[in-house]
Amino acid sequence: MEKLSYHHGNLKQELILAGLKLIEEEGISRLSLRRAAAMCGVSHAAPKNHFRDKEEFAEAVKNYVTEEFTRYLQEVIDQNRNKEELIRDMGRAFVRFFKDYPQSFSLITNQKNICISMSEHKIEKSNYAPFEMFVEQAGPVLRSRGVKENELAQKILELWAMVCGLAGIYVMQGFHYEGDWMEMVNKIIY
Repeated sequence: MEKLSYHHGNLKQELILAGLKLIEEEGISRLSLRRAAAMCGVSHAAPKNHFRDKEEFAEAVKNYVTEEFTRYLQEVIDQNRNKEELIRDMGRAFVRFFKDYPQSFSLITNQKNICISMSEHKIEKSNYAPFEMFVEQAGPVLRSRGVKENELAQKILELWAMVCGLAGIYVMQGFHYEGDWMEMVNKIIY
């Protein structure tokens, strides 16, 4: 049996990254604390110092994905000088994130704890940071373009659905695009 060396550094973060790699390579059904520990070069018992069980580990990986997705969008907000381009740039960042982390799409779309509640004319509530950021940034831009208050929620949903659809198409196992996918996305999100 190979002796594992004492681990230095941030094991919890390394386990989360190993979990994400497992999900990206094999899907969430293959997520395993034991396998993540092996990828990090630690004993199978070491993760117990950070996660009670597989469910808590899976939740930590999902939270990491949400934080990274939020970071992608925040970078666009921070770097954007032209508010008119902001909605497009956030849409492109949305698709680019799931292009970079394709298995993360199912983690986001299948989370039971994400809540986005809307009515025909209003976004009631949301606990999902990337969506909240988009609403906060898109609202003023859409209003400046003449979108009426009672049409705002619908327009935000249309835009979110478009980029969600583009990301969803990209991550489909049977979808293959000849050419530069992000160039195509740029043409669609004009």
